[in-house]
Amino acid sequence: MKEDSTASVKFLGGVPCTVPNIITKDVKNCGFHVSYNNRSLNDYGCKTTALYIKETAQYLILNGNHTLNYKDCTDLKSHLAYFYSKIELANHRSEHGTVFELTGYEKGGY
Repeated sequence: MKEDSTASVKFLGGVPCTVPNIITKDVKNCGFHVSYNNRSLNDYGCKTTALYIKETAQYLILNGNHTLNYKDCTDLKSHLAYFYSKIELANHRSEHGTVFELTGYEKGGY
């Protein structure tokens, strides 16, 4: 069965921009969201699911569609546990294990 494209057009400051992914899970005030991208295959090599952590502006990316698996997760800790349970499926663009420097100080990565 063919999936519908995750791409859409959004207007940013009146300018149309193509957005390749859709946010599939965004719990208010939790500091993270999950998105799915079946559009940017040249950039990522395949369909991907990303766990975005707002605190570190970090994308933890798995190859394939994991949106249904993430639906069972309840908080950031359980989302991280799921991501690391599938670490062998991490995309080459995933930022797991990276330390980010924000506003002049080091912040630990996930």
